[in-house]
Amino acid sequence: RYLDEDVQYDDGEVTVNYCIPRCKEVTSEPSKAQYEYICSNCGPVKVDDTISKAMEKAVERTMSHLEQGLMKSSEIDDDEGERDAALEMTERLSCLSSSVMGAKHYLTNLLTCVMLGRKLSALNAAILCSSAKASKSDAESAVDPTEVAECIHSMEQLSNFVESLGLKSHPGHLIGNLNVGIARVLIGFGDLKSMKYGSTFIDKVLDDYFKLGFEGDGMIKVVETLSGAWKRKAGNVEEEDQKQRKRIKL
Repeated sequence: RYLDEDVQYDDGEVTVNYCIPRCKEVTSEPSKAQYEYICSNCGPVKVDDTISKAMEKAVERTMSHLEQGLMKSSEIDDDEGERDAALEMTERLSCLSSSVMGAKHYLTNLLTCVMLGRKLSALNAAILCSSAKASKSDAESAVDPTEVAECIHSMEQLSNFVESLGLKSHPGHLIGNLNVGIARVLIGFGDLKSMKYGSTFIDKVLDDYFKLGFEGDGMIKVVETLSGAWKRKAGNVEEEDQKQRKRIKL
């Protein structure tokens, strides 16, 4: 049994209200604990056994996958086949989590976070490998624009989810490095429009997170360089235009 598509993706087409499980009775065995679901809009909600069991199974499979990924992260990173298999399973479980528990469930967003991090690493690696080539369009041709667009969409979903949590800490603690990853990809394209757009992702976490030293001095220099890349590019373009105009006059 799956949720309606409007609820699965929660893209603003309809208003979606979420239920939060609350433990009715604390027991020594967590597996025997009794829960009730409280809707943010209409109060207590009755959830039938079929739905409850489907959610439990989805949570169990997702947690097992995430825990295995943490325990074997070095092995997965060193083997290309393992990386591809792990990413494919993460994508499948992300679809399962979204279809059963919705777009705002914490596991759906944890899977999106893992999946986005791996995709951005692959995209940045592809751009770096192509940077030694002569053609100006090599960086763009090295990656699929649709995949970049999907990463940006996932980043927006994660940002909205973190904002909805109402945390007192800055969102950069959770998704700051993903913002940098998106910016690297866009800036790596090399054209002024993409570079300027990429800097907007950096600016969201630059002053109130990275500049406060949470990631160290080295990362401050990196993000400042990325943030100002489009301005240097604009200056170079203007300089080239001036030289071109002078040649035409001569």
